[in-house]
Amino acid sequence: MSTFDEELQPSQTLKKPVTATSTLKDAFSDIYNLYIVLLGIGGIAIMLFLLFRYGFNFLSFILLLISLVMLVLQLWGMFTIRITVSEKGVDYHAGYRNVKIEWKQIELVHIENWKKQITFWINGKLIRIHEFGLNPKEESVVREALLHYLKIHEIPMK
Repeated sequence: MSTFDEELQPSQTLKKPVTATSTLKDAFSDIYNLYIVLLGIGGIAIMLFLLFRYGFNFLSFILLLISLVMLVLQLWGMFTIRITVSEKGVDYHAGYRNVKIEWKQIELVHIENWKKQITFWINGKLIRIHEFGLNPKEESVVREALLHYLKIHEIPMK
């Protein structure tokens, strides 16, 4: 069942922007996020073991700090993902990354469901956005809105 009215004509736009955001539950239920967090925790545990077992080692200490920073950045990115599709374009926010894409800039779009990735070709460059940890219902509504606007602006899909 479609979320949008089937009678929409290609020239019509949606009444308001459609947004999908990540939540704590959805972020941790995504296998990719869970894998990266567990990998980070494992790296921290190994570095702590090496520090306590063999004493202070500069390399182990640096790797411990890098693991801690990467884990914090991953957690921050997991909980701040937001994708908004509107008549102006696509707005993607994840952690420190904020991407605004206008419809007139897009040359081609490639949607890979199995990767949870959408690739935009803009001026010969690739811009990838990911949908890890988004609420599945909101994600499907955003996907439908994206397809609707791609059809309106006659943007080809690969």
